[in-house]
Amino acid sequence: METKNKPQNKDRKKILLILIGVFAGICVAVAIALAFLLNYNVSSPNQVQILKDNQTYFSVNSNNNYKGYRFVFENNGDKIVVNSSKNVIILEEDVTGFVPGQKYYVTACYLGETEGANSDYSKPVEWVYYYKLESPLISYDNKTNIISWNKIDSADYYMLYIKQPLNTISVKLTETKYDLNLIDGGEKEIYVYAFSNNEYLEQSKVSNIVQTTFIKYFDEIVEGEFNLSNKTLTFVTLQKVEKIDVKVDSLQVAFLNTKLQSENDGVYIYSVILENFAISASTNIEIAPSTIDSYNLFNGNTTKVAVI
Repeated sequence: METKNKPQNKDRKKILLILIGVFAGICVAVAIALAFLLNYNVSSPNQVQILKDNQTYFSVNSNNNYKGYRFVFENNGDKIVVNSSKNVIILEEDVTGFVPGQKYYVTACYLGETEGANSDYSKPVEWVYYYKLESPLISYDNKTNIISWNKIDSADYYMLYIKQPLNTISVKLTETKYDLNLIDGGEKEIYVYAFSNNEYLEQSKVSNIVQTTFIKYFDEIVEGEFNLSNKTLTFVTLQKVEKIDVKVDSLQVAFLNTKLQSENDGVYIYSVILENFAISASTNIEIAPSTIDSYNLFNGNTTKVAVI
């Protein structure tokens, strides 16, 4: 009888060891699963994704088991809460009330049928609010050739761009208008951006575009004098001019480029060197802005120059 019991005891020990091993394996698996579940809530959204293009988008992974989504922006205890039926919201369309330069912690959860059925919140992501200035709206007065636009809140200056067939003129302005008579006439495409000196206030989108073809009519030259000792002709205008016509004793002798000496409050002082001309104190000199082309015309009187 003793011989028969020994194999049975050995089998029982083997089975017991197998059961102990299986139980230990189950315990390890349960422990790993619990540790995983304690550190990861499978029902909460992933961290909010932020995409900045022309607008700023906030998004989380979608979950059709819930009725909607809640985005929370928190700063020092203050919260901005946005509920949405979509998993993406757009800054300035869905969200307002931010302070430029402030740092916010953005989280999101899924919305259940009741508050108690909401999911946990996602891990927070840091985000700093940058505000884009509003776009100017420009208009054009074709009688005065004045371009003007509305004042933009928080804007410190504006960049005016005048696109021409051969080049583009850029002008930095703190006022909200510009006189096109300061430049040559012709075909123009005009637009404006608003800017701020605050690093958290971004430049505006481009304004509307004004297209025009205007003719510039030059005013008469205010006064002028010719210095015999250095053969320099100096004159004063109320407009910028590039070239002038010069008559010596009623004879057209020159079509000359001017050199701007100074500019102050819409008064321009130019000079031109007149060489190779026999000029004396009794010489009659007359000058006028040059008609450059069909867009830049002068049809007024010439101005007599004093010879000194």
